[in-house]
Parts: sequence; structure tokens; C-alpha cells
Amino acid sequence: MTDIIVPQQLPLFEGHRPSSSGVRLTGQVTTPFRGLSLDEEVTLIVKGRVARVSHDLDGEGGALTHMHVLKVAEAHELPGDQGDMALLEGKEWSKRVADAHTGQQPLESGEAP
Repeated sequence: MTDIIVPQQLPLFEGHRPSSSGVRLTGQVTTPFRGLSLDEEVTLIVKGRVARVSHDLDGEGGALTHMHVLKVAEAHELPGDQGDMALLEGKEWSKRVADAHTGQQPLESGEAP
């Protein structure tokens, strides 16, 4: 799990380059879940398959987003500290991928920015 895949530049859509990409989840799973309360925040590990790709325009003359629609195949809740730790690790991996994409080198531990 140490390989970092550098994302390619987003493809043109009708002559316009999307400025960002996003993910929208659809579908349902039969994984057993506890009862959840309305507006409750939960942390999930989700596995899905890209079912559709669309392009969304943010307002008139706004930014174009390359949107990946994933159909969820599996979802599992990570409670409390486990969920927080998984999110932190996910954010660190996302930062590494972004740094690799832009060619930035991470600072060594203890270095000032």
C-alpha cells in the first residue's frame, strides 16, 4: 500500500478543462448497520465501482467538475477513534498523492515551512 498513483490531468469536456473532480455515491448495501439517528455523523469505509462519469457546472460561468458516480458495493462503519484514525490516515495519503501530482516534496519532520 505504499505505491502512490499520480493522477493524470483531467480530460477536456466540450472544449473546457474541468478544474476539479468529485465523487458521488449511489446504491445501497446489505451490510448490517446499527440504527442511525437523523443528522448523526458516521465514518464509513466504502468500496464501489464507477458506474457513470458526468460533468457538473458550478453556477453560471463557474467551474466545471469532473464527477465520478460510484455504485457502492460494500460499506462498513468505523466507530469513534477508529474512524478518526482512518480519516487522518486517508487525509495523509491524499496529501501525498496531491504532492506527487504537483511535484512538491514533503517537509521533513521538525522543519519549519
